[in-house]
Amino acid sequence: MRMDKRHVSGGTGQVPSIISTGVRIAGDLISDGEVHIDGFIEGDVRASSVTVSPCGRVSGALSGDTVRVEGQVDGKITGQSVSLAATARVKGDIAHDTLALEQGAHFEGHCQPVAEAKASGGSTISAIGSDTKVSKPVGSSAADVKTADQPKSSEQAA
Repeated sequence: MRMDKRHVSGGTGQVPSIISTGVRIAGDLISDGEVHIDGFIEGDVRASSVTVSPCGRVSGALSGDTVRVEGQVDGKITGQSVSLAATARVKGDIAHDTLALEQGAHFEGHCQPVAEAKASGGSTISAIGSDTKVSKPVGSSAADVKTADQPKSSEQAA
């Protein structure tokens, strides 16, 4: 495995690359295999499989065939299969083929299938049928969600 300030690359071996708790990486991480993040990465992560543990944090883009977020991500996520655990806190757009959100996960951004994201240029992902950004914990009812264009119930009554 090669490590320097700018890139960390791992092989295709059976053992995942683990960024342990207390480890901080400033730069991009690129791997052909599996990466498990318990520490903090300030930069983009690209791997075949990426898991951000409950104590892990990424400030940058995540991409991989399989992406599982249990911790915090501030950045765009792109993956064939993306899942957000109940402990996930994500601020950023998600481009996906399949997307799973557990009850309790917090997601602030837009999501769109990868094919649609590529067709629209891939630079910006907007909500399907709306340009309004929605922030809500998964599991709350649609009535609990307020968007910038909707007046609050007290404003509707007036």
